[in-house]
Amino acid sequence: MHCPKCGTVASENQRFCRSCGFGLEKVAELISETAGKGSGELPATWRMIKRLRDFIFFGFVTILVGGISYGLIQKIMIEKGHFWQGLLFLLVIYGGIAAAILSIVIDEKRTAHRKRGATPPAELPPAETTNKLLLEAPRDAVLSMTEGTTRSLDAAPAPGEKRSGDLSS
Repeated sequence: MHCPKCGTVASENQRFCRSCGFGLEKVAELISETAGKGSGELPATWRMIKRLRDFIFFGFVTILVGGISYGLIQKIMIEKGHFWQGLLFLLVIYGGIAAAILSIVIDEKRTAHRKRGATPPAELPPAETTNKLLLEAPRDAVLSMTEGTTRSLDAAPAPGEKRSGDLSS
């Protein structure tokens, strides 16, 4: 079990997180309740529904393609004698249907791959805790950007005296 606040590894019987002090009693209860539920029936039901949906979909597509194919072959290719135009149209229709089916299959494979790749790591690395507080924060002198400019303004040159770096003649 891991602390939901900081991610530190905690045992099941631990009441508080050793790193951040978060109360872990409710988390342990939720984990035990979730693990005790019989969730094995729901995925089997969903798989059966998905198979039935796919069967109906592909059956509908097959009937649709068969009807279009029969109509094209009968009306265009046989009755009118336009064999090449009918064949080209059939190839376009079959190619579109094949592309649609292929995109559905690829999408399902990608979803399954993402689900497999999203497994959490077996164990997180241990968090470093020192249990020490800094007594006083280190203080470094922070100089302003304009501090050097202000110092050079204090030493103003006398009238008629040239400053170093002055461009006027």
